[in-house]
Amino acid sequence: MSQTVDAMFINAGRRYGSRPAWKAPNGDRTYEEILAQGVRLAHTLRAAGLAPGDRVAMMLDDVAEAIEVFAGIVLAGLVVVPVNRDFKRDELDFILTDSGARGLIYTDSAAAAVEESDATDALQIIIAVGDKTPLTKGAVRYLDAVAKASSALPEAGRSPEDTAMLAYTSGTTGFPKGAIISHGAILLCARTSQASLGMGNYTRLAHSGSLQFTAPWWAMLLPVLYGGGFVRLLGKYTPESWFDTMAADRSTYTYVPSPLMQTFAELGRRRPDVIDGLSTVLHSGSLAPREHVAELVDVVGARFVEGYGMTETVGSITTITRADHLYGRDEAEDFFASGGRAAPTASVSIVDEQGNEIPPGSNEVGEILVECDTMFRGYWNRPEQTADAFAGERFRTGDLGRLDAAGYLYVAGRKTDLIISGGANVYAAELERVLIGMPGVADCAIVGVPHERWGEAVAAAVVAAPGADLTAGDVVSYMRERLAGYKKPQSVVFVDELPRNASMKLQKHAVRELIIDHQQTRVGS
Repeated sequence: MSQTVDAMFINAGRRYGSRPAWKAPNGDRTYEEILAQGVRLAHTLRAAGLAPGDRVAMMLDDVAEAIEVFAGIVLAGLVVVPVNRDFKRDELDFILTDSGARGLIYTDSAAAAVEESDATDALQIIIAVGDKTPLTKGAVRYLDAVAKASSALPEAGRSPEDTAMLAYTSGTTGFPKGAIISHGAILLCARTSQASLGMGNYTRLAHSGSLQFTAPWWAMLLPVLYGGGFVRLLGKYTPESWFDTMAADRSTYTYVPSPLMQTFAELGRRRPDVIDGLSTVLHSGSLAPREHVAELVDVVGARFVEGYGMTETVGSITTITRADHLYGRDEAEDFFASGGRAAPTASVSIVDEQGNEIPPGSNEVGEILVECDTMFRGYWNRPEQTADAFAGERFRTGDLGRLDAAGYLYVAGRKTDLIISGGANVYAAELERVLIGMPGVADCAIVGVPHERWGEAVAAAVVAAPGADLTAGDVVSYMRERLAGYKKPQSVVFVDELPRNASMKLQKHAVRELIIDHQQTRVGS
């Protein structure tokens, strides 16, 4: 039985053999091919002087070799440190230095950051996957590095409690922190995701996401491989090519990010053959307007599943499952606005500012605290921040929300995004869900900015859709018609794009600074 991630790859290679496992724009891999090449890479890394528990950073494009790299690192008893391929030199240097990485494996798109890096001198080995970029910093080619390595299985020795991954948070404020993720947490997530997210065995995943993000590894990719299915990396795609690929692969599972929900629903109406073949359509990662959820559910029905979780919880804390579609619409206060109910491996509670529990069914919003069997083991080399992140056994998510009487969770946004205007609490996520539904609005963000009278005032940054002719008055009127008067924006700034980090997380502090600078410029002009 697989108790560690390396054992999962070994068992999968033996059980599923020549079955397709990984399909990428540059080639495909079977289970036995992944195991064989992973074993060779494991010996290569150990021969370079790396010892069990050492960290190896991987900065990879959506390529066939990515799964071999992941397998090779864990088969060597080492710790995977995913690095976003879009990171620049300073971001890469921070993670390499903070994690104490001793190895780095990268693909062509990351070559510039690697070449400029000041932290590579501390590495024992650097491996370049691909042959388009000249080698630098003493790197060796991937195929050359593994060509003469042993094909014998490495010695076992990892346990479920050992660290498998060091997953850095997105760093929406300050520096990112490395969440320590155990083998046991990842394997439990793989098993439970099959049930809670409706995967099942031999799933055919059309993966519309990217390998540059950490969570899909344990929430989508490894669960599929655990069950003998295959992962199709779409790479660069259009909505139309996405559907064409699903038709050709006879995909049973796909992931729909919030910005593509309406497009997916529209295409789904025209391509019922593709929808009929799917068993699961997953949405997670960010809040979506309830109208967009309802529109998607109207097309895909009970195939729609939702997951709410975070890096530290290594999986979904709450989910919407097929059973929720059967009964939840009657039981939930607002089914399409909810994030579902607690997963079997988790519990959720809401507390006020004094730490007192707010009972389900109350309309009062508080901080979301969670317990789960897949919880991370703390932040790397940050004992004080680890301690601050917990209230007893419960993890402080930093999110605000409430539970209805049936146990469905409604996320109001980040605790740091709470706007207190004239003594009234305004939740940015609620306003954003309304504003994104306005015709002509392509993207938006709501923040609080200093106000002499009210303490804070609601402000909106808006990205207008191409060809849209919007004014600040249009936005305010739209919001006033749909929300209480004190929630309407006091100021509206139009921007070409919103500031996001390399993980595409919205940088609210940068939005706030942008709006304040705009106001000061306007006053001074």
